[in-house]
Amino acid sequence: MKIREMQSEDIDKVIKILNDNYNFVMNRYHSKKILEEYKLYNTIDSWHNQLRWKTIFIVEEQNDVLATCSIANFGSLEEPKYCLNNFFVTYMRHRKGLGKFLLKHILNYAKGHNFSYLHVPSTRSGFEFYKKMGFVEYENDRVNEITWMRMEMGYKEGINP
Repeated sequence: MKIREMQSEDIDKVIKILNDNYNFVMNRYHSKKILEEYKLYNTIDSWHNQLRWKTIFIVEEQNDVLATCSIANFGSLEEPKYCLNNFFVTYMRHRKGLGKFLLKHILNYAKGHNFSYLHVPSTRSGFEFYKKMGFVEYENDRVNEITWMRMEMGYKEGINP
């Protein structure tokens, strides 16, 4: 099993992972309206666009894409807000350590880039996973059915090299 950056030829496999999670996992936690809104962003064009401005990782095993997560600055250069999003594991492999494997890679990436915090807009189905991994809730967005969580990465401007 390896982690690498996503390429355009991975888009179809990633779309399938997200759609399967929407249909077989998240449908137990989220309203149909919200899932339909999420699905609007899960298109080939949207993923091609995301590849231009996000760092997107995938977990791959024998040419199968098993998990994905992107990271990007949703703030500004002066006040960055580095966020994880589209963190999904193929639903047949949930609770097998793939999410933890990928998140550890992301945390090392964040530490290597001196992020102060890492934020995640957690879905209801992902909340317990992020909490277990050390993220802390700081805002509940009931309209979009997400909980904003963050993890302090330890880097403080002017303190660390």
